[in-house]
Amino acid sequence: MIASHLDGLWVAVRVHGRHEKKVAEQLSSNGYICFLPLQKKKKGVYNDSTATEPLFPGYLFCRYRAKSTFRIVQAPGVVNIVSFCNIPAIISEEEIDSIFKIVNSNLSPESWQFPQEGNMVRINSGPLVGVEGVLVSGTNPSKVVVNVVVLKRSIAVTIHNSDLIPI
Repeated sequence: MIASHLDGLWVAVRVHGRHEKKVAEQLSSNGYICFLPLQKKKKGVYNDSTATEPLFPGYLFCRYRAKSTFRIVQAPGVVNIVSFCNIPAIISEEEIDSIFKIVNSNLSPESWQFPQEGNMVRINSGPLVGVEGVLVSGTNPSKVVVNVVVLKRSIAVTIHNSDLIPI
């Protein structure tokens, strides 16, 4: 059994494709705190309607519970908990908070290639104040990429340079 020192920490749950919402509902109904970051996407080139889709397809985030009668991996659609050497990989509070702020802002996040290097910046005003990321575009406005290191996945938002400070 996994040690209780993981209790309450965020883990990434890998799920079968297009099962993210159902798994999140199942886990929530069994007492877990889940976070499924969603984005609005156009349904088609000639269609103006939008649909909500996961920002990280195939994954959702969940607070781990060491002592539970219902285990995360029991939920239909769950493949596994992202782990290294059979120990769940922890997603930092800072990463979760940053993604939460981005998803709940009026900005339009987009999936982005995981940057290997770049200048780190902090957003110092607006709804994303305190969010840190990698500057990937030096034009104004710029793209700031926020990483989920464990998944090697990223999302980008467009921010005015005046709202950024180097760190």
